[in-house]
Amino acid sequence: MTVKLVALGILIALMAMLLRSFGFRGAAAFALLGVAVILSVTAGELGELLSRMGLRDALTEGSVKYASAVAKVVGTGYLFGIAADVCTELGEGGIARAVTLGGRIEILLIAAPYFSEVLEMGRELIG
Repeated sequence: MTVKLVALGILIALMAMLLRSFGFRGAAAFALLGVAVILSVTAGELGELLSRMGLRDALTEGSVKYASAVAKVVGTGYLFGIAADVCTELGEGGIARAVTLGGRIEILLIAAPYFSEVLEMGRELIG
């Protein structure tokens, strides 16, 4: 599957480059459509990844709260990273930096409740 995704990505990039060189105004939209296709193919593999790693069983044993938080943080990081990359590709570096900063803030907001839990556990261990 990896080789197919790499080939698909290169093919979409080459086609978008050709469309841009011919002056086609929809080249950016074509590139975004290509990103959506690649992400949808990749998302289909997520269930297989979880089962291979044994995480599917671990998520049902009571650690759902923490695993959910980790999944949210990782997913948020990827989502904002992809959005920033798309903005950069469209020539909007300033917007890309703002999206990246927004993603970092969002991750901190997701993780903040767990920081206080870790501090509380530390207090219990010390005292």
